[in-house]
Amino acid sequence: MRLFTVAITLLAAASSLPAADVPDFNREVRPILEAKCQKCHGPDKQKGGYRLDASQVALHGGESHAPNIVPGRPEKSPLLRFIAGAEPEMRMPPKGALLTATEQATLRAWIAEGAVW
Repeated sequence: MRLFTVAITLLAAASSLPAADVPDFNREVRPILEAKCQKCHGPDKQKGGYRLDASQVALHGGESHAPNIVPGRPEKSPLLRFIAGAEPEMRMPPKGALLTATEQATLRAWIAEGAVW
């Protein structure tokens, strides 16, 4: 009985903890996409038929690897492999510095929490 009481107490304490910070799309995610991705995947140019300025295309489109963003499934989201440089032939951006660890973590957390646009 005592173990049961301890378990209930721990569960109650855990449920009162603040939720993990979910990145705000407009404040945290959009600026990354605009600065690092939209030159090639935005309103003026859509390499690979992919856009990161329009949610429907970002979440469903592209000529290959679609969907590139799988809401709630960062491990199934090719975009995260590309921005980490894990696939040299699909490294994004193709030239220059990769996204910082903080930028990558922000996108990963956003996708993990459902990629709400």
